Amino acid sequence: MRGRSYREVFEAGVKLRTRRVATARQLYLAGLIDTPVAVDRRGRVSVDGWTYGDPETQDALLPYHGDKQRILPGRNPDDFDQPALACDAAGNLICEGILPVKASACGSVAGIRTASRNRKAVNAATRRLDEAETFMDTARFKELTDGLPDPGPLMPAPTSVCGRPVRQHAEARAPGGSLRQDGPHRARRFATGKTAMLTDAANLDLVYRGLQIGLFQRLP
Repeated sequence: MRGRSYREVFEAGVKLRTRRVATARQLYLAGLIDTPVAVDRRGRVSVDGWTYGDPETQDALLPYHGDKQRILPGRNPDDFDQPALACDAAGNLICEGILPVKASACGSVAGIRTASRNRKAVNAATRRLDEAETFMDTARFKELTDGLPDPGPLMPAPTSVCGRPVRQHAEARAPGGSLRQDGPHRARRFATGKTAMLTDAANLDLVYRGLQIGLFQRLP
């Protein structure tokens, strides 16, 4: 260094160095993504639901069909609809301008990630809904309420609200007009935002008993 500082030596070396700037072509090639895939008997390749290959590139790709060979199709991660290029396993260019002949639902890497997150969110929401629906079945509800004191005669079901008659569900009525206490019943679900409330005509008498004795809090 001959008495010079590290900074002085560094700046002197930079001045002597030839500056190199990547060309647009080099930046394009550096941004491509590739996945080893096989060539089918039509001279096409399929990856991420997309199929590439047409008569213009068929002759160049068919020699790589069979014998467990794999090629590397380079694609633009931001737009799978753009033509791809292909290289062999050693990185040698085979051909360019391989057009897509079959498009997938996701047109980019970002689209694939978004679709994956959406599927996970749907599965998680479905599991939460299943857990909410099975929180307490009829047998468990009856087990928790058997020990409650008998409040006496049941309150009659309302026949009108605000002057309008209340219609009972057909499946919840016995032939004589009273609510049935046994047999399968269809549950209605009323969803508002992130909450859901399930009602069952088979438990209507138990609900009336709970309301009469002040059972307004959620049972454990």
